[in-house]
Amino acid sequence: MGLMEREEISILKAQGKSMREIGMTLKRHPPTISRELERNAPSVYKGYYRGHKAHDRAVNRISHAHQRPRLKSGIIRTYVEESLAIGWSPEQIAGRISIDHPELSISHEAIYQYIYEEHP
Repeated sequence: MGLMEREEISILKAQGKSMREIGMTLKRHPPTISRELERNAPSVYKGYYRGHKAHDRAVNRISHAHQRPRLKSGIIRTYVEESLAIGWSPEQIAGRISIDHPELSISHEAIYQYIYEEHP
C-alpha cells in the first residue's frame, strides 16, 4: 500500500466511511483496510489516522524488519566463532553443537547469516 492510498484512507475515514466503503473505493478487502488502520494509526490515538504519518510508520517498520541480531546467545556465538576459527563448516558446527551442548541448537543457515552479517 502506498502513500496515495493511505492518504485516501485518511480522507475517507475522516468522512466517517466504514471499512467496507473504504475498501470498495480503493478496491481492497475490508480486512486489509482494518489491518492498515490497526498497524499504522498512532498507538495513543487509534482514531487519528493520517496517511503521511501512517506511511512513515509502515516504511520504518519494513526497513527494520528481519534485522534482528544473529546468535544472540553468548555460548552459541563463542562456540560458533571458535569452531569457525579451527576451520569447521557451518554444517559441521550445527551438527556438532547438539553433541557438545545438548541443550543448544542452531541451524547452519543461521551460522551463514551470522558470518555474512559480521564479515560482509
